[in-house]
Amino acid sequence: MMNIKINHCVLILSLVLFTFQSSHAQTPINVGPQTATFSSMIRGYHFTAPSSFTICGLYIPDDASTGFQRVRVVKFNAGAPPAYPGTTNNFTQLFSQSNVNTNAMIPCNITINAGDLIGVYGARGGNCTNSYGTANYVTNINGTNVTLQRSGMQSCPNTGPMANIWSEVNYKIGRIIMYTNCCSATPTLNVAPASVNICQGETTTLTASSPTTGGTFSWSPGGQTTASIDVTPTTTTTYTVTYSVSGCPQATATSTINVTPVPTPIVNNVTICEGESTTLNASVSPAGPGTFSWSTGASGPSITVNPITTTTYDCFYTLGNCPPTSSTVTVTVDPAPTITVSDHVICDGETITVTATPDSLGGTFIWSPGGQTTSSITVTPNSSIDYLVTYNLANCNAAIDTGNVIVNPSPDIICNDTVICFGQSANLTVYELTGSSGGTYLWNTGQTTQSINISPNVTTTYSVTYSLNGCSDSAAPQVSINPLPDVSFSADFVEGCAPFTANITPNIVTPTTIYSWNILNLGSFSGNQISPVFSTAGCFDVTLTANDGAGCTNSATIPQFICVDDIPYADFTPSASMFYELSEEMSFINNSTGASSYLWDFGDQSTSVQYEPTHLFQNTTGGYLVSLYAFTPLGCSDTASVVISYQEGIIYYIPNTFTPDGDNHNQIFKPIFISGYDPNNFNMSIYNRWGEVVFESKNSEIGWDGSYGIEGTDAPSGIYTYNIVYKIPTNDERKLVNGHVYLLR
Repeated sequence: MMNIKINHCVLILSLVLFTFQSSHAQTPINVGPQTATFSSMIRGYHFTAPSSFTICGLYIPDDASTGFQRVRVVKFNAGAPPAYPGTTNNFTQLFSQSNVNTNAMIPCNITINAGDLIGVYGARGGNCTNSYGTANYVTNINGTNVTLQRSGMQSCPNTGPMANIWSEVNYKIGRIIMYTNCCSATPTLNVAPASVNICQGETTTLTASSPTTGGTFSWSPGGQTTASIDVTPTTTTTYTVTYSVSGCPQATATSTINVTPVPTPIVNNVTICEGESTTLNASVSPAGPGTFSWSTGASGPSITVNPITTTTYDCFYTLGNCPPTSSTVTVTVDPAPTITVSDHVICDGETITVTATPDSLGGTFIWSPGGQTTSSITVTPNSSIDYLVTYNLANCNAAIDTGNVIVNPSPDIICNDTVICFGQSANLTVYELTGSSGGTYLWNTGQTTQSINISPNVTTTYSVTYSLNGCSDSAAPQVSINPLPDVSFSADFVEGCAPFTANITPNIVTPTTIYSWNILNLGSFSGNQISPVFSTAGCFDVTLTANDGAGCTNSATIPQFICVDDIPYADFTPSASMFYELSEEMSFINNSTGASSYLWDFGDQSTSVQYEPTHLFQNTTGGYLVSLYAFTPLGCSDTASVVISYQEGIIYYIPNTFTPDGDNHNQIFKPIFISGYDPNNFNMSIYNRWGEVVFESKNSEIGWDGSYGIEGTDAPSGIYTYNIVYKIPTNDERKLVNGHVYLLR
């Protein structure tokens, strides 16, 4: 089943430790002596790990080849690989190394856990050569017997991963030696400094070193993996570093960083009145031997300041050689308050809110007259008056201001309603009844004159305001609209094919209304209904004019209301007049005129709307009726049909493999013709891979039996080329068919 090369003599080899390993303490895992060799594929063994261990080296014995080494290690994720020919790709590749020219152990660091199902595979040289051990070989891993069972893949990967792994547990294993315990000397580790004192917020560097090279570092806390790290702990912290060398126990060391905390000074914010002074007192918790200094240049825990505006001060606390900490305190200066009271002009009978606005909030108000204590008061005076407010803030000097309220008389206006027809305009005029002139007008239309001209489309109420000395009066005249007669209309049909008659009527007919019509390029008509005849193609504008008898006239035009098309002409030509195959594709040439869209019916329940389609017909022996429907944009149509009949074509079968091995099955290679060819005009030639003719026949019933030459020598297994020439009886056309046939013995 696999290309396996078996040596006819078995070499009995005793397992030895190679000289290139003697200077180290590696432990080889015995895979037994060589019993045979294999090539062209990579093989090895799989096993279940009896305990956790580390593979620190791999080596392919040079019994079968001294070429470069190629090794792979995988972990199966869902059980052992299936028996050949079954395969699996449900595994994780743990290690891969190719083209290793040295004849020595390949170093690695592969962690194996107890219970893992592991596959180890390898071969030497470009042709993947290796030696076999015995089947189901029992070895020993860390004191426990383990059975190695054969598995591999049916190819020789160069640098690629393993794929499609199978097993043959009753066959010999491929020999790849694993090594454990590769540590030559237990590494040691130092950290500098072992202990250091820093101030809170400072950064220090820790450096780990080991005389054993090639390992990796891991710090905790932090997780860094470099030999040196920079740290800024906020409290006293011990850092632990672990040093790992492949195959060796880990080494650890620690460094303690003692952190001296520096407290931040505590100073409370202060609020004072303009012109006052205050004392700022600083403290720290816990209290300590440090010193205080200020951004003013003063020193000590207390300073006295008298800013004229709100000011911030910085306080610094220094403890030993540590950097100082700082806090900022704000002295808020409340200036002597000011206050402003708004003045107002109101109309007789109105209510107004008078508001006092201080420059600084948080004080108290008192009004006179009234005695109210809010920032705003609401009043309705009968005559002009002054309101005084007193404002007190933080025991600073009080602020006083007065608001003046002037009371003016109100005007009185009217504006009359009116009635107009739809589309007409009207004048609206305002009249002032009290005789107060000199004011201003404002309409809801935005106009500012005493009279306005308007043309509303519906009954509308307008508003106008007359203002004088800050007082105003409003009116709301209504303009009523008499509707125009309805001029909407419709037709029983608005599209058709010439000649075409349409019945056109108003949508709403009023007995007192007179209706007049005009159709562009056709003429004028009158009455409640008209029935014009359209003899030519085109689209026509229709206008209706209505007079309601009361002086109101309305008109409407619908552009291109009636559209008429001429009848189109349908015609087409198929690409062939006959079917010659049971399944045949045919295209169609569209010769139609006067149409904009098309529908093809191919007679086989298939249709198309393409202009010139191509269609594949199946089961053509009964022929098909193909029809073309041509349509104008308005639906005017014409139809053309063509019957396409069937003429018998060729049917044949040519096999691609035959087995002339004497078992009376599939002994002869020849084409099988069912219909559509001339048996008296036939030729078949068979060629080998060098282009030589090994067989020729002019009779379709005589095929090739797999022999060649006068002696009838058996042709070897392989691929041969055939050329077959035959004639179609209906038109004398000769056809050439060529291809390949596989001879299998």
